Amino acid sequence: MISGRFGTLVAILAMLTLCGWPTFAIGQTNERAYESLEIRVVTPGARAVGMGKTFVGIADDATAAASNPAGLSNLLDPEFSIELSGTRFRHRRFQPTPDDPHATTEPFTQFVGFPTFASYVTPLPGALRRATLALFYNSLQRYREQFSIAAYLGDPADSSTRQDPHAGDMRINATALGIGGAYVFNPRLSIGGSMTLHSLKFDSRTWTGSKATPTDFRNGTVTDDSDRAVGGQIGVLYKPRYWLTLGAAYYPRTTFKLTTTIFGDFCPENCPVNPEQHFDGLQKPIDYRIPDRVTVGGAMRRGRWTFASDVTYIRYQERVTDNFQIIDFMLQPDSSQLKRQDYFFNNVREVHAGVEHRWIRSERAYAVRFGGFRDPDHSMRFNYYDQSRQASAEALRFNNYHPSMLGATVGGGVVWSNRLQVDGAVSLAPNLLPEVVISVVSRFPAVLKPRP
Repeated sequence: MISGRFGTLVAILAMLTLCGWPTFAIGQTNERAYESLEIRVVTPGARAVGMGKTFVGIADDATAAASNPAGLSNLLDPEFSIELSGTRFRHRRFQPTPDDPHATTEPFTQFVGFPTFASYVTPLPGALRRATLALFYNSLQRYREQFSIAAYLGDPADSSTRQDPHAGDMRINATALGIGGAYVFNPRLSIGGSMTLHSLKFDSRTWTGSKATPTDFRNGTVTDDSDRAVGGQIGVLYKPRYWLTLGAAYYPRTTFKLTTTIFGDFCPENCPVNPEQHFDGLQKPIDYRIPDRVTVGGAMRRGRWTFASDVTYIRYQERVTDNFQIIDFMLQPDSSQLKRQDYFFNNVREVHAGVEHRWIRSERAYAVRFGGFRDPDHSMRFNYYDQSRQASAEALRFNNYHPSMLGATVGGGVVWSNRLQVDGAVSLAPNLLPEVVISVVSRFPAVLKPRP
């Protein structure tokens, strides 16, 4: 899933910047709606979350369909799983003040709760007993945000800090329906893959002006569109020792094609009225991309203990596509000073690690889990190389707030007679007020010949 971490999840691409925040009075545009919007990818399953959101090297339950499909080969019985997740996003938006015109941020919070994962997995019988089949649903991103920021008149000596009031309302839903499978080549090596149909619903409205309301604005943008795209992933699981497993998974990028609408007057402060900078419904293409990512990890089992860790490399730079469009460099008289190439994302490496302790009482197995993770900065930056007013404003808004978070997780679970498993976990990080995940797995007895 992509939470507001996807999550992080899982993203928005190219800052979708025709729709954005109203900017400083120099440009009076709206691309800043996506200043803090990030794609974060989170491994599904409360067990994975409790262990620091690491799972690619374990991958031994139904959530492997979305984390490392090769791990589906670990399942010996058919099983059904479902996951529910809820979190309160903390969004930080740049807001200069008289005391600190360059570095202040204002937080906005909003609760989001939803089913994030469901799957049915079954080993195949007869001549296909080396194979496992999975059908699954995965929520890639469900993002909610409403914000409203008052005007700031700015420092008389620094006109780049002036700002009109601006407001916005964003709702983003990205989901995947998939079919996956795994094949056991030998007792040590399994491979797997999946094909998915991704669906995106994007609804964003932003305004800037004297009061920044839907009925009183200078300009704004509306994106109310949807798209579908085919995606997938591949994975491998290797067991060099009975107590050690190594895994890797690759998730190719997925691109959605959308259209945004621009309306209102776009003009630098005190510029002459220019009909060419007034729009009653100019439509422009934009892209929403979930970028490439590769994860490698491992797990070690010693008695009642399991230790796991993984590293994910995410190519966020792919979010700046040919349809990346900042209104500032499209419409302003000195637009030659701002170029698409000046806006960029850094590729990042996420690190996850965790531990699980299990014990058995009667017919029940219990587990407690702890973990931690590093969540690098995912947001847009601006390549500031000149001293123009527009470049100064862009650098101020995009290069100001770039946190790299360290998070912690805790969780636990119980299994009844190896048929019903219930897990819960809580993740804590600076930009996510407690994220709570609950998952349930039900296993069904199957009469199948043992795998070779």
